[in-house]
Amino acid sequence: LKRSTIGPRRMMGSIADIELRRLIRHARQYSMDWLKTGRAGTKLVYNQTVCGTCKGMTIKMQKIGGSSTDGNSNSNAISRVTFWCTACQPFNS
Repeated sequence: LKRSTIGPRRMMGSIADIELRRLIRHARQYSMDWLKTGRAGTKLVYNQTVCGTCKGMTIKMQKIGGSSTDGNSNSNAISRVTFWCTACQPFNS
């Protein structure tokens, strides 16, 4: 998501075709690099304090999913922790 400049809180249905193609291209490249080297690529925001792109200390972390809109736990939803740069990946990106 970071390399594709898509905010992690975006709803899947709001992602335009061109953004989806960019996301797939970046995911494919990341996967192929990992396959070739046997190592994960550079993490630009995951578990970082400084953004790997803009070098700002603008990394945020949030638990996403796992509860319904009324705040009650939803056993069907899987939560995850996500990281993003508020400068490179603003809320509406």
